[in-house]
This record gives sequence, structure tokens and C-alpha cells, in this order.
Amino acid sequence: NIQPTIDLTMGVLGRDLGHVSDDVNKIVAKFGVPTQDGGGWNPYDPDVTGDKKVPLKGSRIVLSGEYRRMQDTFGALFGGLGLSLLLMYFLMVALDKSFLVPFCVLFVVPISLAGVLPMLYVTGTALNVQSLLGIIFIVGIKVANTVLMSDYAQELRRHEGLTPTQAIRKAAAIRVRPITMTALAAFFAMIPGALALERGSEANAPLARAILGGLMAGEPATLFVLPALYSLLIKDPPGGPSRPHADESQDESGDEEVYEA
Repeated sequence: NIQPTIDLTMGVLGRDLGHVSDDVNKIVAKFGVPTQDGGGWNPYDPDVTGDKKVPLKGSRIVLSGEYRRMQDTFGALFGGLGLSLLLMYFLMVALDKSFLVPFCVLFVVPISLAGVLPMLYVTGTALNVQSLLGIIFIVGIKVANTVLMSDYAQELRRHEGLTPTQAIRKAAAIRVRPITMTALAAFFAMIPGALALERGSEANAPLARAILGGLMAGEPATLFVLPALYSLLIKDPPGGPSRPHADESQDESGDEEVYEA
């Protein structure tokens, strides 16, 4: 806006941009008042002496460059993650014709994400754009695996008239192999990237490490937490489970016996 500016350029070496920006924020906060929009600080007037500090009108201190781009990218990724979860929820509501079954599926997602931060901490990896992409990937992987089990349980309830507990136990027993194989395939595929042994491969290491942490926490949640939650929350309608196909087959067999007689 045709305002005079003074640029102070910094280089980051040996540390990640997020932690360096936090240290800079603490230092700059001593020389100004945060603005109402949270986009910077109003600096104090240096000509005013004494204990009273007066903001200097018409001036502003802002952090820009890579820091601002990082903040914008983080906001876009978190917004995309929230919208994707909302979209998946309503798609599963339409698929399962239930509001509780998608809730059971999405409940596994926070448990999977709980394994990401410990993995990043153990490996000394910062939470950056690549690790956030890994979080988005792990959400997709875990939702796919949990839908594989819950949708089959819903099919068993509709076609075999099983109770929710019987259906999820049978679905878990049948689907444990494909779910485990899918998780193991993704796990071993991410190990070379997580080790970052080749030159330049350290750029994608946070993504692979985030996925590994999510898989390690999400696989037990899919195999144990989801069936328990499904059995507790999903209830049969009044009158007990319906067995439409069984009744139809009995009627058809009865008609055939009468006809033959």
C-alpha cells in the first residue's frame, strides 16, 4: 500500500522453521502489542519514555516470507482434513443408512492420529507440511480399512439377520486378513522413506514417519476398538433382528413342498 518498509532477513540453519518462528515471536512481542487480527504487532513508540508504553500509530511488525506461507499451508491442510472427514461421514451415512455406524468408523481416526506425534517425537521430526500430508494419508487408509469391516457387518445384519455383536464378530473374523495385509503392505512400503538413507530423501521422511506412526496405532484400533464400539453402540430395532431373506427362502421352499405334494 505504498508504505515504507524495513526488511530484516533471517536464515534458518540446523533447526526447523516452526521453532525458530516461535522464538522470534517471543522476542518481537516485547516491543509491541499484538494486533486485533493476529497478523502482527503494533510497535511501541520509542520517543515515549517512562514505564508507560504507547503504540506507534501507522506502524506494524509482521512475520512474512516462508513463515507466512507455512501458516497458510497449515491452515489449508487442516481445513481440507476437516472437510474430507465431513464428506466421508455423510457418504457413509448414505451407504449404511445409519448415523451411528459412520461414527464408529471415524472414532478410529483420532486413535490412529495419536500414534503420529509419538513417532515424530521419537524420530526427532518436526510437524511440517510433509508430516501433515502423512496425517491426511493415514486418515484415508484407516477409514478404508474400518469401512471394509463395518460395511460387511451391515451386510450380514441385512442378509442373515444377525445381531450387531454376532455380525461384527463374524465380519472381524473374515476381514482380519485383508485388513492386516493392507496395513502391512503400507507399513513396509514406508520404511525406506522413513529411514532417509539416500541423498535428498530426508525431504519425504516426515511423511513416511507419520504414516508409520498412524499405522502402528490404527491397526489395533481397527481390529479391537471398532468391533467393541460397534457392538456397544449399534442396536437392533424393536422386535429383534429381521431375517427377510431367510423368511423368503422358507416361503419359497414351503410353496415348492405344497406344489410337489
